Amino acid sequence: MEQETSIYEEWLTTIVNTRLIFNTTEEFEDFLDNHSIHNNSIKKCFTSPQKMRAAFTDLQAFVSFLSQGSLNLSTFMTEYEKASSFFSNNLARRTHPKKTADEILRNHFMPHTINGHPRKKADIYRQIEEQNIDIAILIMMLMKALPGYESKNGDVTNFEEVYEDVIKLLDNFTSNGTIFESLPLIKNAREDDDKTRIVLYYYVYEILNNYKSFSSSSELYNISEKTKNDLAPLNIEGFWNEDGGKLKNTQFWQIVNTIRAGIYFAIYWEKDAENRLKGTKYELYILQDEDRLIFYLAHPKAIKHQIEGRKLTDEDSTWYGTNMLDTTPDELPLQTIMPSKKWPQKIHLTRCTDENVVSQYERWLDNCKIEQQFKQYDYYFEPNIYAITKDHLYIPTESDGVYYKIPKSAHECFGKIHIDDNVGLLRMNNKSYITFSDMMLYISTSDDELDKYGIERVGEIE
Repeated sequence: MEQETSIYEEWLTTIVNTRLIFNTTEEFEDFLDNHSIHNNSIKKCFTSPQKMRAAFTDLQAFVSFLSQGSLNLSTFMTEYEKASSFFSNNLARRTHPKKTADEILRNHFMPHTINGHPRKKADIYRQIEEQNIDIAILIMMLMKALPGYESKNGDVTNFEEVYEDVIKLLDNFTSNGTIFESLPLIKNAREDDDKTRIVLYYYVYEILNNYKSFSSSSELYNISEKTKNDLAPLNIEGFWNEDGGKLKNTQFWQIVNTIRAGIYFAIYWEKDAENRLKGTKYELYILQDEDRLIFYLAHPKAIKHQIEGRKLTDEDSTWYGTNMLDTTPDELPLQTIMPSKKWPQKIHLTRCTDENVVSQYERWLDNCKIEQQFKQYDYYFEPNIYAITKDHLYIPTESDGVYYKIPKSAHECFGKIHIDDNVGLLRMNNKSYITFSDMMLYISTSDDELDKYGIERVGEIE
């Protein structure tokens, strides 16, 4: 009990002195409803072990809320002390801390781009890896966004400037290494109203994790493998609208199953006064994330941009969340996870069960002039690996009895491919692409592109 009291006293003292969770002592006092902290020690303010533990538990729950359940305050405090000690001994006197922060990031995430460091610096960077020092904490300390564990510098002022300096550093670092023009979390971080040290740490930590996940085909494949297990099939095929299931407007949604459970086409229809029915077909993925569902919605342009090797932007896709639903839900109350100026913040869909409403939608689809928006981006894709041998993958071509023979050695991830992976031919605008959907790799079937990967057309499996 004495040891437990000691650690809670230490952690609470550090949280107050470093203004970790709140920028001022007054805000901290208001949260805990204890207004004597500014001129008393933690031990005098919380006079029993139970009160200290209760105060820390309240703070831990608040941090979990701020970080959408990602951060454990106890774990952070342990890592903070460890990283702060390392920083004090090895990095505190750096002449160019921003340059050092960038070097640490590159050394950790892109060691293949490093030509070598002076011996002393190389030894420090090696110790960071060997001792598993929290990179996010080191970056914040180098950028003067987080003080030392034992700091007593007082209330935080003008933190928005320091906050932006850190986010800008990460934006520059991550901008060229992923499938995104800018990681969605970068935008979230900038738009978050709670600009405090712990909130900034949450974003730095998550941005770096996102960067790692999307920075290579191998990581993308690993994520896709996990995602397959997280897909949450629902019985949602049919008509939906945002008018409580009633026929109040001429806009509605039509959700269609695909061959893959948990993945759908969601078509947004809008009828105009000239009897034209305009439709935009999105891809919809539904994933389970602990006690909630995630709805990933991809614009028709997204696949085309991936094929062209272009960075994904805010317009290409978005993420919505909702609490767990029944397998056959009547409503889909979706709230955006990634704030956007291109997508609505909320979409509340109600299943259309009224026969009059369903019949009307079916008549419009039968009798109106259909105008499919973004038709140039429409595509057909079906996973169809024919065979996997020791050294090759075989995928059927457009001709019967002819296969694309793909060397596993042509790409770092081809050796990981399973027979049920999302690999096959994708057709768009009269062009075909050998598609490795799980790693977002699209290989044109032109002779030049096939030669680049050593892919042959063959008539038998060898």
